[in-house]
Amino acid sequence: MPTLAIEASEPQAVDVQVSDHTLSVALSDGRTISVPINWYPRLVRATHQERRNWTLIGAGHGIHWADVDEDISIENLLLGKASRESPSSLSRWLERRSAFPCPIPGCDKIFHGSRGGWDAHVGSLRIHPNWHADVTDEEKRKWLFKKEYVRWFKD
Repeated sequence: MPTLAIEASEPQAVDVQVSDHTLSVALSDGRTISVPINWYPRLVRATHQERRNWTLIGAGHGIHWADVDEDISIENLLLGKASRESPSSLSRWLERRSAFPCPIPGCDKIFHGSRGGWDAHVGSLRIHPNWHADVTDEEKRKWLFKKEYVRWFKD
């Protein structure tokens, strides 16, 4: 008796949209699947720019957000599975995310929660004697820091 072999293939992601409330993924078979963004705590906490910075992985079988270290498989979306990240893992990620290490080479200062106090820190010739040692004016040192480390101020 002949048998009919049916090969089921999982559709691939072709486009991704993330709003403040929804993750929507357009699939190669024409469907769009939308799930609440609160299924993925890292995406909830991501900036709009970080949410837009996604790449397809595994030939479209997954989505990766490098800025927030989040990976979501199309299979799990189709199965209705939310993130299974443990509270302790999320907590550690949030701690790292709110830590702002001083970018001056050789400095081990880490600003926690915000960048508050950066100006006094970088303006001090005593704290950073080798960074622009020829510049002694505190305001000029702050200006140089803002100019050299523009990305440090971006979220």
